[in-house]
Amino acid sequence: MIEFQGGEFKDIFPIKIYEAQYPNFENIKQQLIDNITSNFNSEFVNEYSGHDHPLRSGAVTKIYDKFTYSEEGKTIDDPNLKLVFDWITEHGKEYWKILNLSQQLNPYILQLWATAVKQGGFIASHNHNPIPVAGVFYLKAEPRLGNLFLENPLDLVLGKSPNHSDQHTPTRFNYEVKAISGKLVLFPGWMKHFTRPNPTDDLRMSMAVNFGCQGQVWFTEFS
Repeated sequence: MIEFQGGEFKDIFPIKIYEAQYPNFENIKQQLIDNITSNFNSEFVNEYSGHDHPLRSGAVTKIYDKFTYSEEGKTIDDPNLKLVFDWITEHGKEYWKILNLSQQLNPYILQLWATAVKQGGFIASHNHNPIPVAGVFYLKAEPRLGNLFLENPLDLVLGKSPNHSDQHTPTRFNYEVKAISGKLVLFPGWMKHFTRPNPTDDLRMSMAVNFGCQGQVWFTEFS
């Protein structure tokens, strides 16, 4: 008879995400929302509902884009937004280290835009390739307005494996992140993600962020 001896479990290729809560966000929340909301058209004429954009039933407004803005356009005038911008930048740099990305490259916010999602609206599954780090900062959100779901990149493999029926749960294929005002969530840019529809008549508002990087690696310049 062979005696069974326990083995060692190893979790290889873990995927790291990052969450942080802005301190005392309620103190600046409404002013920040009012300033950003003023960039939306009251009739939501910038509504996205086509298949060329992941947003369904809502509006998008550009806040910061290093690709297309002039030097003057890169300035963020709202002092509260500048505070949040700098805070997100610092957490992005920390997450960059956690992911063990090249320390010869300096991460920075490349693009920042705001999204308002109406009743029934949602963000369809998509990713931000080739962006190295992407994320969302919630301006006005709570779980009842629709949470964020990060998709397991092994979903095709898991779907074909011989699992018990009780293992076929949403958490097996997706990781649910509670949407809370003042919360920052960062994840690899290649990771697919989506939101549940907003079932209420309250707007869910957030800012999406893409991080770029600058520097030289192996004599190749990034900018």
